[in-house]
Order: sequence, then structure tokens, then C-alpha cells
Amino acid sequence: MLIETNSIQEIEVLEKEIQSKCGEELEARIHRLRKPRIIVLNIPADINTSNIEDTIVRQNPNLNLKKGSMTAKFTYDTKRMNRNAVLEVAQTHGRPY
Repeated sequence: MLIETNSIQEIEVLEKEIQSKCGEELEARIHRLRKPRIIVLNIPADINTSNIEDTIVRQNPNLNLKKGSMTAKFTYDTKRMNRNAVLEVAQTHGRPY
């Protein structure tokens, strides 16, 4: 069952109530959001998961990116021999993780 609330405080109160009254029969878990992922297309061969963050930050000074705001997960090659990278990016606003 999925229950939607208006605030994190309501979620925590509801979770405690469910655990105290129905803990033996039901399990309440608060859904945690994953960090969003972005795919960077057509990256050069000299860029890999260890240096892609530095390269993006250095090439885009006008975006005010900070080191540590993204994590390279993996790179892959397409059928057309293009290299792409998958990055996990930090959320800058909205609900906390």
C-alpha cells in the first residue's frame, strides 16, 4: 500500500503509529528517492569514469558546478561505436534523500 502525505514529519508520525499498532503484521518503510542519473553522449576515448567529473567542471565554469556534485557510474559503447557515460547527480533543491 502506498500512502502519500504532505510533509516528512507526517510520514514519520504515520510510520511510528503503524509500527506501534501493527508492527507484528505490517512493515512500514519510508520511500527514499534515488539520485537522478544523466547520460552524457559521445564522450572522447580519453575520458573515463575517474576523470569525467573534473573535465565537466573545468569545461563549464559558467554553470558553477562543484566537485563532488556528480559521480560517474559507468561508460558504455553503442552499436554505432559512440561512447556514453552515465553520471549520478546531486539534487540541488526539493526533497532530501
